[in-house]
Amino acid sequence: MAVFAVYIEKEEDYFGGKKRFGNIYHFETSPGQIFDDDNIANTVANLERKITSTEVDFVAWRTWGPTDGPVIDSIIREEGVLSGTGLGTSSGSMYREVCFLVTWPLDRSAVLRRKRWLRKFIRVPGLPTIALPSNVVAGVAALSAAAIADVNSNYTDPMNSIGTVDPLRLCTALGDVPNGPGTVRPYLFTRQIGS
Repeated sequence: MAVFAVYIEKEEDYFGGKKRFGNIYHFETSPGQIFDDDNIANTVANLERKITSTEVDFVAWRTWGPTDGPVIDSIIREEGVLSGTGLGTSSGSMYREVCFLVTWPLDRSAVLRRKRWLRKFIRVPGLPTIALPSNVVAGVAALSAAAIADVNSNYTDPMNSIGTVDPLRLCTALGDVPNGPGTVRPYLFTRQIGS
């Protein structure tokens, strides 16, 4: 088995200039399974688009790996260009550093027995079918049950396995596969974009 990484790069206006940010996803392949870089990257980008605000531009993608072996063996595989914006509805007054945190549970740490999660931060989020109310955008109210269900059905659940004929499983860089369904955590602020 080998693990390959996909990076989805996005761009958004931030304090008068363009700032780039993105998420890295790792997928486990089974022996002999083909990792179709372009198809996988575009599938992941399309899932992200559904829950990202229309204010965010999708710029590029990059794949590399395998990441679960020696570092010297992990090489850049392919790169490509993305176009278009996010598709999620949002509020015009959205704070630029607001985000969703989506987590998938992993097995406990073998040494310390602590809980672990695979985490993804969705910055400048939007929702496919529900507008974000102003108190949520301001960070003073949690996402509603309907909003959480919206993120789960359009992003969290489909991300567990990419592809229909021979699906790839979402995992960590070392190949730890989540042992349960993903969860949308309470609304958070992050400072990464402006750092």
